[in-house]
Amino acid sequence: NKIYLTKNINYGNKEFLIIKNDAINLISKLISDEVENVLKEVKINKLEKISLKTKEYHFMITRYFSSKVLNEIEKILKDKKFLNNISEHFGYKIKLSQFAIRYNFFNADSPVEYGPKMWHRDNDSLFNQLKMFLVLNDLTDESGGHFYFIPQRIIPSYKKIYSYYKDNENFNKNDKNSRVKNIDIEKKYNLKDNIIKYGSDKSEALILDTNETYHKGGYIKNKGSYRILLQVIYEPAYLSISNYSKLYNNFIYRFLKIFLLGLKNRLRKTI
Repeated sequence: NKIYLTKNINYGNKEFLIIKNDAINLISKLISDEVENVLKEVKINKLEKISLKTKEYHFMITRYFSSKVLNEIEKILKDKKFLNNISEHFGYKIKLSQFAIRYNFFNADSPVEYGPKMWHRDNDSLFNQLKMFLVLNDLTDESGGHFYFIPQRIIPSYKKIYSYYKDNENFNKNDKNSRVKNIDIEKKYNLKDNIIKYGSDKSEALILDTNETYHKGGYIKNKGSYRILLQVIYEPAYLSISNYSKLYNNFIYRFLKIFLLGLKNRLRKTI
């Protein structure tokens, strides 16, 4: 499962890929250098959000970055060799859709299990969609902020897992409908030993299909900690229907999603 190339390290299987090379190092440096220039504005924004006493725990900081830096990052992310490296691993050609830089912060009013901090699959695309994650600052077990996922060989794409929610539990409707509690992952499904943690090495980028892979992340454990994360979305080069598309239509998307999921399940039963 490991392939070592000159100044380039890829490892994983078809379910995920971790890249460690000069391109990742350059992206990391570009963002880290720019963060130093915008950190004051970011901290002001964080304090404003905390003062509102909501459950928010992250926001985009891409808008603080200069156009020059963002263009340089985009140039690397859509470089032909960089794309081919990913395409060859997953077995289909891809194109860059978009990218964003996120800032996660500690919020005492935001529960440990809330929103994307809970186990879930994304529902963004009808077909394969890859997301790349790159942590830009040092994370520890004490700081939190890590990304966690369970490989598809453990939970196949056709299998769905659930949580049972009691009436007195303080979860919103969206989380109850689409997310799974930690206790069920660990106790009900006995998956604790199958969880992979990413984010301790900021020289490594993780790529996986978040539509087909259960994952969670972003919980900051203490007041003095934070996480800066680059999130990149790659779509199939030739056929892509997702809610990130300029041609996105919610009704058509939902209809096709239901139809294709039903077709997949019927085909699975005949095999």
